[in-house]
Amino acid sequence: MYCSHCGKKLPKEALFCPKCGKAAAQANTASVFVESGGFFNGRIGRLRYLAGLGFSVFPLVVVVLLWGVVAVSVHAFNDVFYVLLLLLMFPATLFSFIMYIGLSVRRCHDFGKSGWLSLWSYVPYIGLIFCIYSIFKKGDTEANVYGSVPNLRRTIFNDLFNQESRSGHMRSYTSRHMFLVVLLAIAIPLLGVFATALGIALSIGSTDQVPQIHTRDVAVASELVHGREEMLALLSSTATSSRVSQTTRSSFVVNILCRDMSSLSGGFGGSGTLLTKDGLVLTNAHVIPQDGNGNPKGTCVVVLPDAQGKVKAIYSGQPVLAPGWSHDYDLAFIKINGPYTNELGLTQGEYPTSFPNIRDLGCVNNTPKLGDKVQVLGYPFISAGGTYLTVTSGEVSSFPDDGTLVTSAKVDHGNSGGLAVDERGCMLGVPSAISNDGSESLGVIYSNAWLLGFANGLPAQDSLTPQN
Repeated sequence: MYCSHCGKKLPKEALFCPKCGKAAAQANTASVFVESGGFFNGRIGRLRYLAGLGFSVFPLVVVVLLWGVVAVSVHAFNDVFYVLLLLLMFPATLFSFIMYIGLSVRRCHDFGKSGWLSLWSYVPYIGLIFCIYSIFKKGDTEANVYGSVPNLRRTIFNDLFNQESRSGHMRSYTSRHMFLVVLLAIAIPLLGVFATALGIALSIGSTDQVPQIHTRDVAVASELVHGREEMLALLSSTATSSRVSQTTRSSFVVNILCRDMSSLSGGFGGSGTLLTKDGLVLTNAHVIPQDGNGNPKGTCVVVLPDAQGKVKAIYSGQPVLAPGWSHDYDLAFIKINGPYTNELGLTQGEYPTSFPNIRDLGCVNNTPKLGDKVQVLGYPFISAGGTYLTVTSGEVSSFPDDGTLVTSAKVDHGNSGGLAVDERGCMLGVPSAISNDGSESLGVIYSNAWLLGFANGLPAQDSLTPQN
């Protein structure tokens, strides 16, 4: 029996309602309920609660899976679509949250409890217990203050578009709120699939195209073209039978020190190889400080060694990066643009001048073999903090599938961007710190094949698109 005024459930022998104080009426429970609709009213059984949970998280799961596909796949990765999927996370999460509230409230109603009890589901750890409890807790076998016993033949879609009134009757409706619920459940996954498919299509369509380098700096654009031409010419050379002296090969390798004024640490350092006589230096991209868009920031100095590997001359340098491409290959240039002037106004080095360079030597080894001798030249931090040129020796240890060489020659931080040569002094590639597995006994060298891939991707003169 229920109170005909407030709907509170009463004992059969009750004469007055303890809640509102009105006289209890011996009436059929179906006649005292006030009809009401809405997704948060009525009751829902265990099976429909479980099905509703799956339906509520469906858009979120689809978006998360697609987001993972885009993030992991190199060919499908595109910042625009990555951000689009990230934005879709908000409506997907909101949809799941609202659906879960409605399901939890109505599940509480099914076993005669107020919907406020569902707030426990948002308490850490207790929420999981509440969810499990709601799945297995049997509802009231009779009508209660929140409605009649749920119809087992109804589905979750009936709950969305048809609401059982407290009088036990079905009331059909299609409200704007429920229309939006279903629209979101369908639209969010479809938008995620569309974004992923479009990103993959555009990526595949642009895989074999030369990247368009957009820059407002004409000098940088020119140096990219210049670097491409010089690298292609160098890498098309053949190894000579004569031996390159140690002094000659050491003269190509320079020390690079970059300063990022926006950083507290501010210091970036590494090595580089003089590519041309006008002072174009090849190095690793990670040696150069960059902003979030991959543009260089800060200033660099280039230190040339003497025959003993000590400081001979110091020059100012302008970093030159190909947006995106330099990041993919971890390669970049620095163009020497003048002598370095210290705080006292003193300069050390003549400019302009003709720099010693590996391009004029034209000696490269494109076919190294397992066990070949390797010599790595650079300025590792373990050598007086990266001040002096250091030479280490080893052998070619392996040929990974990614186009790099693994060597037993000591390669430490600061060697990045330096020079790796064979026993004749011909170029094998560019060393890049230690191996990816963290082993300090093996070093990684970007092979000439890797350098060729980088050079081929750089723009030719007719592919530049300067911006005003």
